[in-house]
Amino acid sequence: MQDEDIDLSDIPEVSEEQMKQAVLRVGGKPVERGQQRVDILLDAFIVEYVRRDS
Repeated sequence: MQDEDIDLSDIPEVSEEQMKQAVLRVGGKPVERGQQRVDILLDAFIVEYVRRDS
């Protein structure tokens, strides 16, 4: 079955308000919203590859 063959007409849209009230979970455990800084080391060629495509 292709995506365009799936009938989604009986599934209501999720509102922005509903998304704000949603509980985010990872492995069944609630996770706080927000951002967290993470430092990682990447090989130089990976950094150059990403910069070139930007």
